[in-house]
Amino acid sequence: MDEAVNDADHPLLNKAIQAQLAPGSVFKIIMPPPGLQEGIAQNMKVELQRGASFYGRYSNAGSWPSTARTLTDLTKAIYQSCDVFFYTGEKLGIERIAKYAMALGLGQKTASIFLRKSAA
Repeated sequence: MDEAVNDADHPLLNKAIQAQLAPGSVFKIIMPPPGLQEGIAQNMKVELQRGASFYGRYSNAGSWPSTARTLTDLTKAIYQSCDVFFYTGEKLGIERIAKYAMALGLGQKTASIFLRKSAA
């Protein structure tokens, strides 16, 4: 047990609740509705080359070839799961991202979402 506790890779860390990580692919599907609703994503194109740095962290461009330089839009970003495109969501601003995420039930206990819908 001491070996697991002292392991440099922290195998006992519950990353879902104890780590500060980027929201990842699950949150990518939250970003298109506000981007479209607010008139930002319809014509948005992001130039990709391997990846980019956001808030001091490097993110890759998804499954594009590492030497390719390409322009991508929302449709390509969704099916290619392109981190760089969605991290460019900073154009929405944190307030609008939070508003739409909360409208979709993020930040609430799961049971409260179901109770609210059944009461309506």
